[in-house]
Amino acid sequence: MAAVARDEAGKFMGASAVIVEGVLDPEIAEAMACREGFALASDLAVQKIRLATDCVNVVRSVPGTGMGPYGHIVQEISAIRQSFAVT
Repeated sequence: MAAVARDEAGKFMGASAVIVEGVLDPEIAEAMACREGFALASDLAVQKIRLATDCVNVVRSVPGTGMGPYGHIVQEISAIRQSFAVT
């Protein structure tokens, strides 16, 4: 999975990539990629973030409290999300 950070003008700010073996569920992989996006933003000391993903189930899971197959990842995302102005 990978994350790419760009500013409002589209200028490249940084990127990260993580190799995870054994993750076969696409939603779990997408949740992990979202978590990596927040980690990248944190590493870059970004204050305002807009995270883009094409997995509506992950997006719907973040504000909830469900503990589905990737609930622990969603909890991590929810916790780190508090430190950003998410748009």
